[in-house]
Amino acid sequence: MWDLKLNNSCNHRIINEELDIKGVYPNYYAVLKRPVYGNNLQVNILSNDYLFFAKQQEIENSENIQYINYQLQSDRKTLIFNLDGNIQIDIREGVYPLHTYYATYYTRQEDCPKCIYGTNRTNDVYVDVLGRPIITAGLDLLIQRIKKMLITALESNVFDENYGSELPKLIGKTKTVLTLLKAQNTIQQSIEKIQLWQINNYELLSEDEKLIKIDNFQVLPTSNPKVLKFSFEVYTLSGKNINIGVTI
Repeated sequence: MWDLKLNNSCNHRIINEELDIKGVYPNYYAVLKRPVYGNNLQVNILSNDYLFFAKQQEIENSENIQYINYQLQSDRKTLIFNLDGNIQIDIREGVYPLHTYYATYYTRQEDCPKCIYGTNRTNDVYVDVLGRPIITAGLDLLIQRIKKMLITALESNVFDENYGSELPKLIGKTKTVLTLLKAQNTIQQSIEKIQLWQINNYELLSEDEKLIKIDNFQVLPTSNPKVLKFSFEVYTLSGKNINIGVTI
């Protein structure tokens, strides 16, 4: 089997980057992961409540959505909030509901995570110089299938609620023995789903795609106790094996 990649020009737009709000009430600030460029240096900042409301009510007119005011500093990354005593962000303990804030903005090519290798193209579907589609096949396709299964939240696919894993739910969890066991079990369950799918499509797969097992599961050290990092070996029917790393 094989999969297509589509090649598009990148717009360098960062969408709904979750902000880490810092400071002491009411003097809050946040630092974007990348500098703001283009679009008149505009940053759209929304809270989880507004995003939920807009999604549920299918609001098309942006005037119905309340945006949060800010001041962008000269480094093009630092955002200052609650300007002129207008308290729009409050993350003090005891304040309910607890809000999460997101920023959407444009950056430049050299800082863009979608085309960080300087190609100015986003990776989905590629066509070669003769107009033939470039495909992902064999072992590369198997790796893609495993990673996609792991990073897709279970029940998030409306066409197949059983597709995906519980791994995204562990993002931000403190590294404990229980958390690590849950992560290992989740990865193993995802591999079993792929193997079951392969049994039903066995004749369509090459030997490089046919997954035999995973082994050598390891927990890797991290400086942040809420960052989980794993690696494991993938073995195929063709006798090839490759190490896959996962960080959440």
